[in-house]
This record gives sequence, C-alpha cells and structure tokens, in this order.
Amino acid sequence: MLRPAGGAGGRGDATVRGSKSFRSDAPTGRAESREATRRTVKALLREELRHRPGAMHKAALDILSFSEGELAALSEEFLTAPQPENWADRVALLKVVYARWAELNPEGALQSAGTLGRWSRDTALAAAFETIAANDPARAWELATTIEPPVLRKKAKEVSIAGIARTDPEAAFRLFQADPTLRPNQLFVEWARQDPAAALAAAQNLPGASRLEVLGGVLGTWFREDRAAALEYSESLQGKEGESAMTAILHHWSSLDPAAAAAWAAERAARLPEGAVNSLMTNWSNRDPQAAVTWAAEHLPRHLQERGLQSAFRNWLGRNPEEAVGWFQSLDDDALRREITRDPPWQLVWDNPEVALSVVKSIDIENERNRWIVTNAVERIAATNIQRAIEVVDALERPSLQLDARADLVEAWVKTDPEAALEYARGIPAGEGRDGLLSRAIVTLGASDPEDAIRMASALEPGKAQTDAIRGVVGRWTERDPAAAAKYVQDIDDPFTRDSALTALLSSWGRKDMRAAAEYAIALPASAATERGMGSIAAHWGDEDPAGALKWAAGLEETSASRRFIAEVFEQWSEERPVEAAAALHDGSLGFQHPDFYREIAGNWSARDAESAALWAERIEDEKSRGAAYAAVIGNWARNDPEASGGWLERLPRGPARDAAVKTYGASLVNIDPAASLGWVATIEDRAGRWETMKKLAGQWQGRDPAAVREWVETRTDLTAEQRLELLQSE
Repeated sequence: MLRPAGGAGGRGDATVRGSKSFRSDAPTGRAESREATRRTVKALLREELRHRPGAMHKAALDILSFSEGELAALSEEFLTAPQPENWADRVALLKVVYARWAELNPEGALQSAGTLGRWSRDTALAAAFETIAANDPARAWELATTIEPPVLRKKAKEVSIAGIARTDPEAAFRLFQADPTLRPNQLFVEWARQDPAAALAAAQNLPGASRLEVLGGVLGTWFREDRAAALEYSESLQGKEGESAMTAILHHWSSLDPAAAAAWAAERAARLPEGAVNSLMTNWSNRDPQAAVTWAAEHLPRHLQERGLQSAFRNWLGRNPEEAVGWFQSLDDDALRREITRDPPWQLVWDNPEVALSVVKSIDIENERNRWIVTNAVERIAATNIQRAIEVVDALERPSLQLDARADLVEAWVKTDPEAALEYARGIPAGEGRDGLLSRAIVTLGASDPEDAIRMASALEPGKAQTDAIRGVVGRWTERDPAAAAKYVQDIDDPFTRDSALTALLSSWGRKDMRAAAEYAIALPASAATERGMGSIAAHWGDEDPAGALKWAAGLEETSASRRFIAEVFEQWSEERPVEAAAALHDGSLGFQHPDFYREIAGNWSARDAESAALWAERIEDEKSRGAAYAAVIGNWARNDPEASGGWLERLPRGPARDAAVKTYGASLVNIDPAASLGWVATIEDRAGRWETMKKLAGQWQGRDPAAVREWVETRTDLTAEQRLELLQSE
C-alpha cells in the first residue's frame, strides 16, 4: 500500500502516485484575518462552536478565497482534531477546503487529502474530484486511475466518469464497460439529460441490480424533461423494473405537484412499491400534511398506509409539532399509532430539543427510538443550559430512561466543566447508576488526557464500571498514541480487564493504522481477545483495501486468529463488492484460493444479479470450487425464479459441479413441487450422492403427503423394489 511522500503511517494511506507537493503562497498582508479563520475552524472541529451556525458559514466563505499555502496550513487542523460526535461541521469544512484546493492545484489537494484519517480522507477526496471533474473530466480520469487503495480509486473513477458524461456520455459508458465494478448511476443521469432514449437503451445491457438502479435515475431525469413520454415508457415495464420506474416518477412528480402524483398513484395502489409511497408522502407532507395523511388513509392498503403515515407524521412534526401531535392523538387505532412512531422526528431533536421532548411525552409510547430522542435532547439542552438539562432528567418517570439520559447529560457536561460533572456524578446514589456515570465521564476525559483518565478509572471499585472505563479510555488513548496504550495494556494484572482493554486497543488501532495493528496482534499469544481484535481489524482493512489485507494474510501461519481475519475480510468484500472480489480471486493475485471463497462470492453476487453470477461461476476452473459457486447461485436464484434457474441448470454439463447445484435446487423445490424436486435429483450422476439426497427429500415429502410419495415411487422404473421400500419408509 502506497503512502504519501513523507507522511506518517498513522495519518492515512491514500495517495496519488507521482503527485506534486503543495507549496505555500499566502500573501502576508492577510495573515491576521486568515489566522482568525483558522482559530474558528479549530474551534468548530473541537465542537466548541457547535451551536453557532453563523461561525460555520463565515469560515466557509473566508476559505473560498484562501491560497494554497493557507489551505495547507488549515489542513493540519483536520489531522489534530479529536474524533467528533457530530460530523456535520467537519464534513462541511472538508468539502470547502478541498474543493477550493483542487481549483488551485489538483495534485496537491489529492496529496493532502491522502494524509487524513479514513473518514475525513474520503470526504476530502470526493470534494476534490468533483471539482476536478467539473473543470477537466479527462484529467480527473487520468488522476483517478492512480489513486490507492482500490476502494478510493473506484470512487474517484465514478466521479470522473460522471464529469466526462456531461459532454460525451458514450465515451463515459465505454470507460464504465471496461471496469464493471463501478456504479454507473451518475453517468446515466448525465446521459439522460441529453438523450434519455439512448441512455435507456444502453441500460438494458446492464446486469439486473444495476439496471434497476439506473432505470430509476434515467426515468426521473426524463420525467422532468418530457412527462408524457416518461409515463408512457414506465407503463410498459413490469415486475421489478416497473416498481423502480414508479418509485422514480412519484419521487419527482410529488415534489412538483403532489396532488396530481397522488391521483396517478391511487389508480395503481395495489402495486405501489413501498419506496414510491414514502417519496410521495414525504414530499406531499412538506406542503400539506393534512391532505397527505387523509389521502393515505383513504387509498392505501394497510401495510403501505403504515409506512406512508409514518413518513408524513415525521415531516409534519418538523413543520408544526402541535398540529401533528393533535392529529396523532385523534387516531383510535393503537396498532397504527405504534407503527407510525417507529421512525421518530430525528431532526426535531437538533432544531428544538424542548419541543422534541414534549412530542415524545404527548405520544406516550415507549420504544428504543423514542428513548433515543429523550437522551439526545437532554444532551442537546446540556450543551447550552446544564441546569435545565438536570431538571429534565430529574422529571423523567421511568428509571431506565432516567439512567440513560443522565449518562448523556454527564458526558456532555464533562467536555466543558469536568470537575463539576464529576462532582455531580459522585453525588448520585450508588443504586442509581453512579459508577456507570463516572465510567462514562472518565472515558470522555480520556480523549484529552488518557493517562489521568486511566488513573481515575483505576480508582473506581472493581467491577463492570471500572472495566468499561478502562476499555473506553484505552480506545481513546490508542487514537493518540498506540504504543503507549499497548504498553499500558500489557501491564494490566487482571486477565479479564486486560482482554477487554486489548480488544479496544486493537479495534481503535485498526482504524488508525490497519497493517501496524494487525502485525502487533498476530505476534501476541493466541487468545479470544486477540481473535476478536483481529476480527475488528479485518472489518476496517476489509472495508478499505480487502485485496491488500488478504495479500498480507497469505503469508501468515495458520491460526484461529489468521483464519478469522481472512474469513471476515473476504466475507465483507464479497458482500459489498462481489464483482471486484471475484476478479481478484480469478486472477490468483490473492495468493490462495478455497471453495468457500467462491461460495461466498456467488451467494452474495447472485442475491443481486443471479444471471451474471451464474456466468462467472461457469468460468471457474476448479471443479470443487465451481460446484460450491453453482450451489450458492442456484440457492438464491431458485427462490426468486425457479423456472429461469431450472433452465440454466438444464444447460450445465454433467459432472460433480452440476451435481452440487442439483442437490441445492432439489431442496429448494421440495416444498413447492416435490415430484419435480425428486425428478431433478434423479439426474445427479454420483450414485451415492443421488441416493442420499433422494432419501432425504422423499422423507420431507413423506411427512406431508405419504399418498403422493407412494404414487410417485410406483411410477419410477429406475428404482429397485428395495429402493422403493426404503423411500416409502423415509422420514
């Protein structure tokens, strides 16, 4: 894995090969005002100005006139800022900084973005590439092909292709065809703006899942340009394609004229997909929530009515909480009331936490999401008025909810006044969660002074609260200094506490520097904590660079920890990007192969696009691996389309791989058409495997319809008398 030239390993692992280093060219006359902006950015990143949106807007406007040298200095603040609880300000600032930087020096912007931590890096690279692609899409593509690791290269290519599509969609499509791991959505949206018919024709060549996603984007764009033509085309579509078309059209139509969109939807209520209902109700309730809920109650079947009213109620609460609660309380259907409140008014917590609390109290339905509203509203109030937050917590009637809310209160308080927060926590009676409060407060303090926090945690009474505090502080400490945190963990005497802290160490370290964390973990004595830690590192590394992670693991001695690492990386890779995983497995670049890997890819791929997965499986050379892939493909395909999957199975050449697929296919059919199921099993070439599978499935059929089994057995001329008797006695 390449790292930025001169960059520390812990700062990130994305770079552009051959990129230029950035230079400082800030005019000295503006230094004072620029330093003031930098101080504002620093405060925003540390959430010291979290409730002052004006500061954010002013800083963003100032940054738009920064020079490259000033941007380089500002980027240091992203490297040193602690992990935020609310990412909104950080994301907004990253976008402004790196969009501006990309205007001045694309290579310099990308080089700097590569030094950031993972989440910040992804946002910065996306902002930079969007700017580059808007100005020079060909140059953006050239730069995208040099990005490491592959997961970021893929994102950069997608942004670049969309830029190219604005002027030459066919050229962009050819680039996409050369790399089928890319998502083509934005490419087709740009194409549809110019020639929707050509875009739809090209989309027909895409595999199933991608075709559906693209279809919605193209039709939505076409609808804005030519409503009648888009509607006519959508009516010709059936099945999943028809649902995708309806969802896209209602999403756009309801934002323009929700009443007209609703009238069109009412004529098709029986086949409306859930996504289409949500789009319609969300957009309509932004304008006229009462009309939206009245229409839903009159025209939608129950299951869609619940989802539609849920969307409308959530929006209504944001616009007029008193009116929305009044409507809700007028409902006399308790089951409907509970369904509607499954998705609470998240945004209301940030806009007006006091109102959010009153809404939850008025609804008077306790569930986990409403608990979330209460605890987060308390935290929000505590940021500006600690005394009011204490009053809210003390007034809560449910002890468990009060405990959770008090913990969030202390966690928010300790960031601004640690001594007062700790004094408050110590004053809580022992039976009301005092130790847990102290533990949460200490963990929060660990972000700024981990060594002092560890001393405070060690002074707690031995038990769960102390272990939780030590584990949490170790996680925070590792973000700052993995070596020091590791040294502390090694010296912990209590084995349970040490294992808990080790798991936190490896998980946190794995987010910061995956290779270093993995190399440290694999050198430790085998233990459950080491194995858990390797699993956590695998999750981070597998998300970022699965090919690199597996190549590193190929040289490891086989242990339970290494096996878990490899399995988790591959499972995650094949689930999220099965086409990419399949290509790497096929070309042998990973250093090892196993039938389980082929089964994993085929299962995940076929769940999205069975036809493409089946074609890939047919090209696997190893018979055992091909059989594993066949079985996984047919298992998914047969559930959704038994006829098409059976047609594919008929075309496969006889042999062990086909036998594996037939066994799975027969099992999937036995509850639908048991006679056909056993008929397929009779085509298995392997005699022993055929007989065992036949007995097993006949036994399942026998339990439901013994007369039908007897009739089927008597028609089989290929069975001996002994075999007929054994099948009739199967259980």
